[in-house]
Amino acid sequence: GHFKDSEKLAQTIQAAIRGSYRLSKLQQDSVNVILGLLAREIRNLEKMIKEIDKAIEDMVETIPEYQCLTSRPGVGKVYAAGIIAEIGQIERFK
Repeated sequence: GHFKDSEKLAQTIQAAIRGSYRLSKLQQDSVNVILGLLAREIRNLEKMIKEIDKAIEDMVETIPEYQCLTSRPGVGKVYAAGIIAEIGQIERFK
C-alpha cells in the first residue's frame, strides 16, 4: 500500500534508530538528512503514482469491459485496468 504519512514514518524510523543504537551527533545528523530526503522521495513517488493512476483511468474509461469490471464489488479502477491490459481484446476468447 501507499504510505499515509511519510513524515510520521520517518519520525518512527528515527525513534527506532535512537532506541537501538547510540549514534554520535554527526551520525545522527546524517541519518536525519537521509531520512528527510527519503521522506521527500516517498512523497514524490506517491504523487507520481496518483498521476499514473489518473492517466490509466482516463485511458480505459471508454472501454465497455472497464465499466463492467468496475461495477463488481472489490474491483477498483486500477485493478480493472490491469485486468484489461492482461486480457487485451476479449473477443479473442470467443
